[in-house]
Amino acid sequence: MNVSSSIRFAGQDTKVHEIKMPTAPKRKVSLNEWHQHHKWPSMDTLLYLISNAHENGFDEVISRDPWRITIDEEKFFEYSDVAKEAYGSKT
Repeated sequence: MNVSSSIRFAGQDTKVHEIKMPTAPKRKVSLNEWHQHHKWPSMDTLLYLISNAHENGFDEVISRDPWRITIDEEKFFEYSDVAKEAYGSKT
């Protein structure tokens, strides 16, 4: 997932203008706080992905500290986009 960093448009003088947009900071959310920020996926689904992280590639999305697991939001949504392409979406 690439956060938009600029917008290009043609002005009245037909020159292309570029406006720099601020990039969103990378955010790591703890597993316990995930649902304060996102409704999807369910906690059961997250726990399944984490328990099988070495097999399904989810280990690239999470960081394991001794007392907590954090999820990199940007990497999570990249992972979910790849999974939708690979397995199809039911919606």
